Amino acid sequence: MKSRLFVPLLALCTAGLQADAPADFTAEHIPLTKVTLYSSGVAQYVHEGTVVGAGTVELLFSPAQINDVLKSLTVTDPNAKTLTVDYQSEDTLRKTLESLKVDLSAASSLYDILKAQKGAELVLFTPHQITGTLVSVDKGSADHAGAFLVSLAAADGVHVISFADVQSFRFTDAKRNEDLHTALALMLEASAQNRKKLSIKIDAQGVRKIGLSYVMEAPVWKASYRLNMGSGTAAFQAWAIIDNSTDLDWKNITLTLTTGRPVGFTQNLYAPYYTYRPELPLAIAQAAEAETFDSANAEVAYAAAHEPMAMSSRAMMKGSTYIGAAKDTADEEENSSAAMNQAVTSSAGEMFAFTPSKPLSLERQHSTMIPLALVSLPAEKFSVFSAIPYGRQVTPKFCISIHNTSGLKLPAGPITVFDGGDYAGDALMAFLPEGEKRLIGYGDDIELTGSRSKKDIRNIETVSISDGLITILYRQVQRSVYLIKNADKKERSVIIEHPKTSGFTLQSKTALTETTADTYRFKIQAAGNKGTELAVEEMRTYHSSQKILDMNTASYISYTSNTEMPEPVRKTFEAIIKEKEKVSSAEKTLKILQDRQSAAESEQDRVRRNLEAVGAETQQGQAFLTKLLTLETELEELQDDIATADARVTAARQAFINFVKGVKL
Repeated sequence: MKSRLFVPLLALCTAGLQADAPADFTAEHIPLTKVTLYSSGVAQYVHEGTVVGAGTVELLFSPAQINDVLKSLTVTDPNAKTLTVDYQSEDTLRKTLESLKVDLSAASSLYDILKAQKGAELVLFTPHQITGTLVSVDKGSADHAGAFLVSLAAADGVHVISFADVQSFRFTDAKRNEDLHTALALMLEASAQNRKKLSIKIDAQGVRKIGLSYVMEAPVWKASYRLNMGSGTAAFQAWAIIDNSTDLDWKNITLTLTTGRPVGFTQNLYAPYYTYRPELPLAIAQAAEAETFDSANAEVAYAAAHEPMAMSSRAMMKGSTYIGAAKDTADEEENSSAAMNQAVTSSAGEMFAFTPSKPLSLERQHSTMIPLALVSLPAEKFSVFSAIPYGRQVTPKFCISIHNTSGLKLPAGPITVFDGGDYAGDALMAFLPEGEKRLIGYGDDIELTGSRSKKDIRNIETVSISDGLITILYRQVQRSVYLIKNADKKERSVIIEHPKTSGFTLQSKTALTETTADTYRFKIQAAGNKGTELAVEEMRTYHSSQKILDMNTASYISYTSNTEMPEPVRKTFEAIIKEKEKVSSAEKTLKILQDRQSAAESEQDRVRRNLEAVGAETQQGQAFLTKLLTLETELEELQDDIATADARVTAARQAFINFVKGVKL
């Protein structure tokens, strides 16, 4: 059974190796039938038609378009036996010129042309005829700019002639003269046409429907809207502005407008690419170097080395079957069909597409505007305050709240707003999904002003003490009061956007109409010539924990004097302070004894130095010796007292720790 031919260009952009099939059909038999414009700046063009036998389809593209076409061209023909896509390479003109005897690829003047023909035989007319071999072409010091000297080796010697005196010349070699005319004709054709021809040659038989498609850069289609506010509803018009930037007239085509963000890029596939090849030294036999190898399992090593190549070969064989006329197995045909279905489903589900119900005709390089939707949407008019700062008066925006019940996903675009048929202002709308509500702001309401005041209240909810840790639960309330003043005698419908505070929850939902990711929206009625208030309260609770033993006495005192603290908490910290004073008293006693010890040791050191100075045998030395013995006795007594005091400090501290950890509240 024949399989459907689906051939991307990258697999077929090769020169045809077989003889050209007779041109039974041409590009006129498969006209442009479908155009899909994308908001990403490209368009897909589809040609379709019913043909008989073989044929050649020739398409012209600009150099800027050819890369996109080479990247995306797809041909569909169920009966194709062979298919080739031929085109003129970017290097074709240059290499063709270089292949001629007279190379004009780099020549910009007669001086360059003749300089490259050194050794060729010329016939110059000055007006006398001189025939000779071109020796050199040199810049001379001629009287006028652009002149140069031509040296010819003739039978009677070398002639040096100023080219300004030459009326005409020709080559004696007829092939050189012919190549000169050929080069000029090629350059003229390339300059005048500026188009690249791409030939699709299909060898097939029978009557069938074929198609081809390609993607090229195209102007982004643009959406614009008109909104006329009525009573509870708005007449909404959506228009699309499209441009035909091609050199083809669109005649009764099916146009599809698509919005989304597909990946799009260009790549230079048109220009021949020559890769870098390193120069390797000659393979001259030399002494072999020693080398060692690790041992391995032979079967595992062979499978690891050959399996990727085997898979690649199978993939290549499967890919090559697309060019043939039939599949060998039903399994391969089923896989091919599944792949094509998946691609269509994926691309259709990712983006919104709109197709007008009637075919469209548009001349080349022309633009048009077509309606996308003419519907009535639920709508309401508001004055909207957004982000009112503290202590300042601001004016709101005139807005219309619309509900997109059109059944369409509306692209971003400008909106011209009318109120009762009269122009009211302009607005911008971001992408609007189906079923979503959106505020459309189009002007300032100068007859309303709004201000905001704020009060922050924090209360202690609960206090708990356990295992030496005090935990306090706070309740914090942020209260914002909005004052809206209406200088008009008519009542206004007002929306106030209040920013959400992270970690806080809204306490009262009175007048709350909707929420966004970052704001609450409250709807109120502002009476004429009056002021209207709206209070918004947000609340949060949070914990604060601290180890009591890490606090100092000043912190303990702050808890006893904090009137927000419950009475049991204050009494508890009063008891903690008393226990702390016991520790402080024991530490004070120890400190006094330690200071006396230091003073005695210092005096003892002084007496020793004096005793050494006067000697122990003198009367004064005997007095120092007696005093030294007295100090030694005092220090021994102090050491006993300090040890006792230190033990009392340790006991007091432990008792304080046990007391604090034993408190439960």
